[in-house]
Amino acid sequence: MSKKTYGIIGLVMYIAAFLVGLYGILQYSITTTGIYLVGTTAAYLIFVYAFCAKCPVRDNCNHVLMGMVTHLMPGRTARAYSISDLLGTLLFFGFVALFPQYWLIRNPTLMLVFWVLFLGNLAITYFMCCKECGNIYCLLRYE
Repeated sequence: MSKKTYGIIGLVMYIAAFLVGLYGILQYSITTTGIYLVGTTAAYLIFVYAFCAKCPVRDNCNHVLMGMVTHLMPGRTARAYSISDLLGTLLFFGFVALFPQYWLIRNPTLMLVFWVLFLGNLAITYFMCCKECGNIYCLLRYE
C-alpha cells in the first residue's frame, strides 16, 4: 500500500474517533456537543496552519486532506517549527482527545472505541506515513 493510502486510513480513523467523541457527548448535552464540534474545527485549522502550512512537501502530503487545506490558507515558508507551531499542534490533538473524556468515561465501550481509533490513527501515521517523509523539519520523521 502507498503512504497516501495509509494517510487516508489514518484520517478515516481520526474522523471516526472524533464522531465517537461527538456521540458520547451528545448523549448528555447538545450545547457541549456543539462546543466540541466548533472547537475541534477551530483547533484543526490552527493545527493545519501551524504545522502543515510550513511543511515543504504539503503539495504531496501523505495525509492528503491536510495538504489540500493548506492551499486555502496564507502561505508560510518551509522551515523549522517554532514553539508556537508545536503548541498549535498540541492544542489540536489535546483538545480532540481530552475534551470528550468526561462524557466517554461514563460509557467504557465508547471510551475504548475512541482510544483504539485515536491511538490507531497515531500509530498508522507514525509507522506508515512518517517514515522517510520529505518533511525534514518534522520531529516524527525517521529513516
